[in-house]
Amino acid sequence: MHPAPFLLNVALLASMLVYTLRNAQLRSADPKPTSQADTNCATLEKSDEGTG
Repeated sequence: MHPAPFLLNVALLASMLVYTLRNAQLRSADPKPTSQADTNCATLEKSDEGTG
């Protein structure tokens, strides 16, 4: 078993993490809903995910 794929993945993930933490727009991204209507919509979507 060769370590190259594992090391390549570690390098890629580390570089993406550094990029994300250095980018101010990505660092300050806030996934929270901004209003009560958004919260209600997200809750309804979440409860509907298991049906189908």
